[in-house]
Amino acid sequence: MDCSIQGNLSLILDEFTLPEKCNKPLRLGVIGCGKMFQNCHGEAIKILQSFGWPISIGSVTDIDGKALKHAHEKFPDAIAHCNYRGICDIKSYDAFIVQLWDPHSEEAALWLLNNGIPFLIEKPVSLSIDILQKINTLSIENEIPVAVGYNRRFQCGAEAFRNIYKSMQGSLHLTCRFLRACRSEKLFYEDIMGHSLDFIQSVIGNYQIDSVSYSDDLLMTGIKSHIIVNASFNRGTVQFEFRPSCGQNLESYEIIGHEKSAKLVYHPIEEIAESPQMIYYTPTEMRDFIPKEVSTKHCHNKMMVLQGFLHQMANALKYISGERVNNICTLEDAYQALAKIQNIK
Repeated sequence: MDCSIQGNLSLILDEFTLPEKCNKPLRLGVIGCGKMFQNCHGEAIKILQSFGWPISIGSVTDIDGKALKHAHEKFPDAIAHCNYRGICDIKSYDAFIVQLWDPHSEEAALWLLNNGIPFLIEKPVSLSIDILQKINTLSIENEIPVAVGYNRRFQCGAEAFRNIYKSMQGSLHLTCRFLRACRSEKLFYEDIMGHSLDFIQSVIGNYQIDSVSYSDDLLMTGIKSHIIVNASFNRGTVQFEFRPSCGQNLESYEIIGHEKSAKLVYHPIEEIAESPQMIYYTPTEMRDFIPKEVSTKHCHNKMMVLQGFLHQMANALKYISGERVNNICTLEDAYQALAKIQNIK
C-alpha cells in the first residue's frame, strides 16, 4: 500500500491506536471470498500489511469463480482453491479466515477444529444453537482459539462508550435502534440482530430478555416490519428496536443515567446514513469523541476503522495466534447472541 493511503489513515489511527503487531509471522488461509472479504476483511489485511504486520495469505478458496478471481488478484501470491477440503498442506497454516453462510460456515469451523487450526469466522457461525455449542466445546476442549466477526465491538467510539458506562452511577437505561431504509430478505433479523445484542453484551455484560413485541404488518417476504425487545440487567433496562424497511439507515446506541448520557451512532455501509458520532453529555459538557475530519466519508480505508473492521482484524489475529487481547468476540459470546436471537424470534 502506498504512502498516500497510509497518510489518509494517520489522523484516525492517531486517535484510535492499533494494537502492537503480532509477535510472530502468520500464514493465513481464506475460506469464502465474497463481498465481505473483498470489501472488509481483505482490505483490513492489506492495511495491516502496509503497517508492517508480519502476515501473508497462503490460499484463497471459493466455489464462485468470479469471487475467487477477485481474491487472487488482491493476493496474487496465494494459491487459489475451489474447495477448502482440497488444501493438502493444512498444517502449514497458522490460522484461517472463514466467511461463509450457514450451514457451510459450521462445516468449515468443524473441519478446522478437527485439524487443530485457529480461525476468525463471520457471525453467526451457525443458526443451530446445538451445533454452535458443539463448535464452542471443541474449541475449549482442544484449546484452539476462535474469534467471531461481530465488528460493532470495535467501531469508532465503542471503547469510549464502554468506559462512560463504567463511570456512571445509579440506575441506567440503554436504547438501541437498528433501522434500514428498504430491506426485506427472509434472514434479515438473523443476520443483523446479533450485532446489537452482542455490542450491548460487550458494554454491560449479561442481561436477560423480558418481553418482545412484534408488528402485525409483514413485508413482502413475510418477515415482520419491526420488532421491539425489552431487556433488563443488574443496573437497569435496555430497549432494542429493529426495523428493516423504514426509509432511513441508522444504527445507534444511547445510555442515560443521572446527569450523564452518551450516544454512539454507528456508520453503516449504506451511502445515505447518519454520520458516525460518539457524544458524551453532562450538565456542563458536550464532547464528541469522533472529530469531524475523521468521520468525513471520503476514504474507504478510513471506513475500515470507523466500522471496526481494521481493529477487529488486528485483535483477532493476535488472539488466534495465542496472544492476550483486551477485546474479542469469542464463540461463547456468539452462543449468547444466538440464544437471544432464538428467544426473540
